[in-house]
Amino acid sequence: MREDDRGVLGLPLNLLIMVVIAAVAIGIILSWMFLLTPPLDYIEVTPTMVSDVSTANTTFDIEIIAHNDKGTMSGCEITIEGAGIDMKAITGDDGSYTFVDVSPVLPPNTNSDFITVTVSGGGNQVTQSIAVNK
Repeated sequence: MREDDRGVLGLPLNLLIMVVIAAVAIGIILSWMFLLTPPLDYIEVTPTMVSDVSTANTTFDIEIIAHNDKGTMSGCEITIEGAGIDMKAITGDDGSYTFVDVSPVLPPNTNSDFITVTVSGGGNQVTQSIAVNK
């Protein structure tokens, strides 16, 4: 009997499976990269200083706007702490959030303190302080 020594036409099944798996993996990696949110670059905090908090009824608004390299950034976690304040929020679709009627309280026997604004988003965290004076 004669043996068949002819080669197989086309790609071997193992190689074909590996090519398909590699193509799917590259597609998944590229789509994952495009869906990632760019990191938080900087924040705008208004006001940067508050004066005349000697009375108990002193209130003001704090507006925070989060930015990345593509513009404003929604879904960032905001924390403000200090001067008797401890509040949290999430930025809206326009990348901003306003804390309304914030009432700071200075520690006893002091004339000033700081409110620390921390914004986290896109794997990055940015902190800014607001000076509070009597």
